[in-house]
Order: sequence, then structure tokens, then C-alpha cells
Amino acid sequence: MKNISLYTLFIVLIFGACTPDESSMPDSDLTVKFKSFYGSELLVLGKTYNYLNYEVNFDKFKYIISNVELIDENNASHALSDVELIDFKDSSSEDEAAKGITFSYSGVPSGAYKAVRFDFGLGSEYLGKTPADYSSDEVLAQSELFWDSWGNYIIGKLEARFDSNNDGNFLDETFQYHLGGDDAFRTVEVPIELNLLGDGLTELVLSLDISDIVKLDNSLIDPAVYSETHSPEYNWLIDELLDNIQTLFTAN
Repeated sequence: MKNISLYTLFIVLIFGACTPDESSMPDSDLTVKFKSFYGSELLVLGKTYNYLNYEVNFDKFKYIISNVELIDENNASHALSDVELIDFKDSSSEDEAAKGITFSYSGVPSGAYKAVRFDFGLGSEYLGKTPADYSSDEVLAQSELFWDSWGNYIIGKLEARFDSNNDGNFLDETFQYHLGGDDAFRTVEVPIELNLLGDGLTELVLSLDISDIVKLDNSLIDPAVYSETHSPEYNWLIDELLDNIQTLFTAN
């Protein structure tokens, strides 16, 4: 019996040592795709949506995220990217909107991840930076993202035209919610169930419903009352919109 027990222990040790664990797996490739919706519908620029008592055409939706990282089951983080610009400028059809905005990352450690975390906007480490501080191929080198009047970056833009008197004309009224300021960022953490096994390309989809962004006290903002955020008197509205955004990303 002693010989059988020693032999069994020997087999367990040999084969147990050869069982691959996460540290021995090859690195993985990961694609992160961002999609936008208006309610249950994909956000298509130029398409007409019902908004309160108005009909609305959205013209622009873009935003900046930074410090993008995955959080594993042991709460360790793995950085994916410093800064990304998510711009839905080409989402002018259902097909294009369905494609989303995609970023690809290689060399991601294999294993199980429970969250993706990022700053919506640019954290305090970016204060005082201007496009001149970056090389031409970097996102933050784009001058259109920087507003001199604020002295910092516009980290989000949602622009639309609405038919204020229901005459079929979308040229009479607009709303422009631009987000910026020294404190214009929120840390977002989205729960996920992601297993990277180093055996192919894995896709993670993050979605955002803009009909939930443009709310005050759980009601849609009336664009005839609040049509823009450019004046200092509307800093409170920027804060409200950012607070909404912080909790709205979903993963699938």
C-alpha cells in the first residue's frame, strides 16, 4: 500500500506541475467596441427621434476617455490605453451605427477579469495641458478638442437640432451640451465577466444610452429651457450630465 501511495503521489506531482495556469498562458488580443443608443434604438445621426414633445435629429456625439484598464479577480489592474476618442461621426446609417467604434489591444495578460475601469474625460494629471504638448498623431493634439475660453479640453459633445413648433423644420432650434472644466471627469467602473485564454480575439462591447444622459431628476431636459452649457452659470448642468454618465455604461 505504501508503494501504491508513493506512486500515486508521484503521478499527481508530475501531471499537476504540467497543468497550464493563467501565468503560463500566452497573452491575449482584445477588442473593445463602443456603441451608442437612444432608448432601445441605435443612435443614428440625422435620424428623427421623439424627445419630450419634440422631434430631434442628433448631429454629433463624441467623448474622450483616459486611463483605460482591466481589473482582474484579485483587484490587480492591467492598463489598456492612456487616452481614446470615441467619435460617432460616421454613424449616419443603421449599419454604421451597429459597427460601433472599435479599439484593438494586444499583449493583454490572459485570465479572468471582473471590471473595466476608465476616466470619462481627462483626470487631474491633464490639467494645464494643451494640444501643443502632444505629437501630431496623438488624440490630444487635435485643436478642435481644446477650448481656449475654458483653458482645457472639451471632453464630450452632444449636439442636436429639434423641431420646436412641430412644423417639420429642424433648423430653428438646437441644443449643444459640451462638457469641460477643471473637474470635468468621472471614474467609470463597469462590471464584466471576461475570460481571456490566449486562444483568439475576444470582443467586449460597452454601450451608452444618451436618453439617460440628458436627464435632470429622472426627466428629460427640455432643450427649450437649457440649450447649452458654454456659460459658467451652467457648470452645474455639466456636473449633472457627468454624474449621469458615470453610472450608465453597460457591458455585453
